[in-house]
Amino acid sequence: MSAVAPFPKGVVPLSARLLRTGFFPGGAGLWGAQKDKPLPLMPHESIMVLRHDFHSEDEFAKSVVEGAEVKAVPNDPMCRRFPTWANLLPLLHEAGIAPEQCFFTNAYMGLREGAGTTGRFPGSRDEQFVERCRAFFLHQIRAQQPRVVLALGVCVSRLEDTMDILAENDGKVYARATSLSIGTVTARSTMHSRP
Repeated sequence: MSAVAPFPKGVVPLSARLLRTGFFPGGAGLWGAQKDKPLPLMPHESIMVLRHDFHSEDEFAKSVVEGAEVKAVPNDPMCRRFPTWANLLPLLHEAGIAPEQCFFTNAYMGLREGAGTTGRFPGSRDEQFVERCRAFFLHQIRAQQPRVVLALGVCVSRLEDTMDILAENDGKVYARATSLSIGTVTARSTMHSRP
């Protein structure tokens, strides 16, 4: 994650990568990723699911041992340990969205130092780090060109505002976002035009 380095106090780089399904950067961000097999294709022009941050050091170490945040199977018991997946998978199913249509990523890169996984992400207090994460988020938007960005939780709004400035980018993607919020889930649709 050299694109967002150096990491500020309270944030550490990842020491490994999950070999199966997990939100990026801990995993590939692709549903159905499996050890010793090629990665699934990036769901281009589909759905980006944006979460606040990945994990703490301690929780990530547990995920590395298990190999994934969630197994790519229905009713995975691992979901109980990961409330995001436990809530997200039924939401996607109810909306008629297959997880294979999604790229799962985080607004902030890196891990929370230690064991805590809730509350304000320590890196969100460092404006330079926030700007590097915003630039990396734009890179992901340009690569995937999602039709919808599904923002989970209320804490991603600082980077989510970046959707409104995509028209100021390198000219390869122009987008304007509109949003709909339901509880702590915000869906932002994007429209892209190509040169």
